[in-house]
Amino acid sequence: MLIECNELKFDKYYRFIKDIIIFIVANVVSKLLQFLLMPFYTTFLTPVTFGTAELINNFSELLYPITTLCLYESAFRFAVDLNIDNSKLISTIFRIFIYSSILGFSLAIFGYYFFEFKLSFFLFFIVYLLSLKNIFAYYARGKGLSRVFAISGIVETSVLCILSIFFIITMELQTVGYLLAIIFSYLFSILYLYFKGNIYKELKKIKIDIRLKRQLLKYSVPLIVYNIMYWINTLSSRYILLFYTTLMDAGIYIATVKITAVINMLQQGVVYSFQLSASREFYKQNRDVYYSQIIQIFTSLYFFVATVVILLMPLFGKSLLRNEFEAGIIYLPILIIGAVLNCISGLYGTLYRVYKNTSQTIKISAMGAIVNVAFCIYLIPNYGLLGVCIANVLSYMTQWIYRIHDVKKFTQLNSNKWITLLSVILLIILSINEYIKTNEFNLWSLFIGVILIIINLFWFIKIILEILKSN
Repeated sequence: MLIECNELKFDKYYRFIKDIIIFIVANVVSKLLQFLLMPFYTTFLTPVTFGTAELINNFSELLYPITTLCLYESAFRFAVDLNIDNSKLISTIFRIFIYSSILGFSLAIFGYYFFEFKLSFFLFFIVYLLSLKNIFAYYARGKGLSRVFAISGIVETSVLCILSIFFIITMELQTVGYLLAIIFSYLFSILYLYFKGNIYKELKKIKIDIRLKRQLLKYSVPLIVYNIMYWINTLSSRYILLFYTTLMDAGIYIATVKITAVINMLQQGVVYSFQLSASREFYKQNRDVYYSQIIQIFTSLYFFVATVVILLMPLFGKSLLRNEFEAGIIYLPILIIGAVLNCISGLYGTLYRVYKNTSQTIKISAMGAIVNVAFCIYLIPNYGLLGVCIANVLSYMTQWIYRIHDVKKFTQLNSNKWITLLSVILLIILSINEYIKTNEFNLWSLFIGVILIIINLFWFIKIILEILKSN
C-alpha cells in the first residue's frame, strides 16, 4: 500500500546526496589506498605469491555468503523497517553466526590435518571475520549510521595498508604476510563497528525471535545462490584462466582487474545509497519516478567516468602496473566495458532487494554465470587473457539486458534506452581502438570520447533540471 508523504519533496534527494557523499568519499579513500598498494604489491611480490594470496582471498568471497546464509543482507533490509526490534534482529543473526563459526572451525581442522591444506586456518579467519564484519556493517547502514558504516571501510583499508608493509617488507612473510594483513584489517573494522555502532548494547541480552528468523531466512536464502553465482561470474574466470594458462597469467589478470576499481568505487557508494534511499521511499507515492531518475543520472555518470578513465589510461597505466604486471595494461579498456555494464546492471539489481523479490535474483545470476563460464572455457584456450576479458563483458551485458526487461514486472521505470544503447556502442568502439593502440594518444579515441562525454553530460543535466523543476 502506497502512502502520501508530507515531507518536502526535495528532502529525499538531500538525504540521498548526503548518504552518497559519505559512502563515495569513504570508498574513494579506501580505493585510493588500495591503488597506492598496487605498485607496492607488484614491486615486492611476484605474480606467483600475489596470485596465491589473492586466490585464497577470492575463495573467501565465495564462502562467506554461505557461512552467514546471507543474513547480512537481511540485517540491512529489516533494520530499515521501523516496525522491527533491532535488538532481536541483530541478536537472532548473531546467534546463527556463532553456530556457523563452530562448524567452520571444525572444517578448518579437518582440512588442515586430512587434506594437508596449510592455509586452511588463514581461510577460516578470513571467511568468518569478513562475515561478521559484513553483518555489523550492513546492520549499521540499515539503522541509518552511514558515517559509521563508511568509516569502518576506511579503518579496514588503512590497517590493511600499514600491516601489508609491515608483514611483507619488515617480516618478509610474502603470501602469509598478505593474508595476515587482511585478517587484522577485518578485525579492526569489526571492533570499530561493534562500539561506534552501539552493537555492544544491543547484544547484551541475546533475544531470539523464531518468527523473525523465518522472515530473515526467507529473504536471505535465495541470495546465497545469487552470491555463489555472482562469485562464479566475477571470480571463477580467474581459476579457469589458471587451469588453461599459468599462475603468472592469473596474477597479472587479477592485478589488472583491480585497476577497474576506479569505476567500482563509484558504483559501490551509489548502490549503498540507492538501496537505503529506495527502501525508505518504498511505501511512498511516485517512487517509480524517483527510482527512474536515480538510475538515469548514474547511468550517464558511469559512462562519463569510464570514458575519462580510458582516455587517461596511457598516462597512469605503467605507474600502477609495474614489472611483469605491465603486460596487463593492454586489457584495461575491455575490462572497463565490463565494469560499466556491471555498474548499470547493479542499479536495476538493487530494486530486487528493495521489493524483497530476492528469489528472482537466482535466475539472473545463474544466467550470467553460465555465459561467463561457457565463454571462458571457449575463449581462454585460444585467446588467453583477452578471452577472459571478453567473456566477462558478455556475461555482464547479458545480465544488464535481462534486468532492464525483468524489473518491468514489478515497477514502472522510465529510461532513454537509445541514449544508453548509443553510449554502449561508442564505449565498445573506444575500448577496441585503445586496445589496438595501447599507451598512445590518438585523435580517433579523443573524438569518440568527446562525443560520449557530451551525450552523457547533456542527459545528466537534463534529468537534474527536471528534478529541480518538479520540486
